[in-house]
Amino acid sequence: MKSLAYTRAGDAGMTSLFGLSGKLSKANLRFETIGDVDELNSMIGVCIAHSKNKEINEVLKKVQINLFKIGANLAAAKHNIKSSDVKEMEKAIDKFHAKLPVLTKFILPGGSLLASNLQLARAVCRRAERRIVALNEKEKFSPEILSYTNRLSSLLFVLARWANKQAKIKELEWNP
Repeated sequence: MKSLAYTRAGDAGMTSLFGLSGKLSKANLRFETIGDVDELNSMIGVCIAHSKNKEINEVLKKVQINLFKIGANLAAAKHNIKSSDVKEMEKAIDKFHAKLPVLTKFILPGGSLLASNLQLARAVCRRAERRIVALNEKEKFSPEILSYTNRLSSLLFVLARWANKQAKIKELEWNP
């Protein structure tokens, strides 16, 4: 029999997760959270597609792998993020941040296509982080998941700034 790309099992708005008995509403906070992490991972894919920078792409590909682990963990498959994953991300943040001028004002998101997409990914990351926090208040997850998503938004911000620097695009300061 040929495999189908659809099952029809979720047509009534209910679905199930590996390892959990019974079906849940697709509007359940767990599915909202998994969806936000999936959207973030897709946005990282868009950033990679727009990047010609090998250093950025290597970092972002590792992020995608870890976001799959987070999504699996949220779906009860227990592929945990480790403290070493958080520390590796912190090293990447420090590496790129060291190459940037010090900020004295807020900057507006934008600049190059890559930087703009990285800023959008940062905003999506913040939303995913808020959902993870909300879900964590109901069901405790590995604390490294919270640390990882918190650091990820910092990494995406630093990479956006670095992408603009590489493209020789001046950051626009917010002057209210």
